[in-house]
Amino acid sequence: MKKIDSYEFGKMVIDGEEYTKDLIVYGDTIIENWRREKGHVLISDDLQPLWDLFGNKHFAFDALVLGMGRDGILKLSPDWKEWVKFDLWVHQIDFLPTQDAVELYNKRLENGEKVAGAFHLTC
Repeated sequence: MKKIDSYEFGKMVIDGEEYTKDLIVYGDTIIENWRREKGHVLISDDLQPLWDLFGNKHFAFDALVLGMGRDGILKLSPDWKEWVKFDLWVHQIDFLPTQDAVELYNKRLENGEKVAGAFHLTC
């Protein structure tokens, strides 16, 4: 599992490697340049790259931590509670400003949890 070394506006460092585009992290996998269909509105399909890692495994990880941008500009679509995939794949979902999301992601890793993270690195 990859711990996040640091985060600042527009930049994240993981295992000494710098990333400047939004990304998804799970285990040793980093999906770079994570794009969202509606920009600053998160919809279920935006997390498809993460779902693709797991096939149809129920509860593939314990927690999903979403970094919603430094200032929390990334918003959830109005129907986010209807996202069936969340009920099938994860026990806990946290939506936080990215700095707080990074801290929680690392804490969950340290606690031995299987955690995935999707991080918006700017606004």
